[in-house]
Amino acid sequence: MTINFASLLQIKYSVNLISNYYECQKIVAQNGDIYQVKLNLIYKNLNSMNLFVDTLQTLTTKTMKNSLLIIKPYEEARSFLLIFFFHRIEFDTYRYERDKKLKADVTVKLSLRDYNRIKVMQ
Repeated sequence: MTINFASLLQIKYSVNLISNYYECQKIVAQNGDIYQVKLNLIYKNLNSMNLFVDTLQTLTTKTMKNSLLIIKPYEEARSFLLIFFFHRIEFDTYRYERDKKLKADVTVKLSLRDYNRIKVMQ
């Protein structure tokens, strides 16, 4: 019985290749599982980002627009009130100056009347 060392080496080499192949497959499967877990995390993050973007879009397109529509009449009313108060203050100042002038005129007329009365009495 002769032993063929070449065929034994070839068999050993084939067994090593097969075991290496299975180890590679095992590593690829583990990496695939890790990849799947990471992919699921990426999808969760993507869904979270989509929710954030949708919320931000709602805020900018609807909420801000609605707020501006509500604020605008209040701003117009405030400016109207400011203009009203400005004119009221202006009118009150005019009326005060007019009354002050009339009072001065009346004081002068009264002093002249007293002066004339005294002259007539003498």
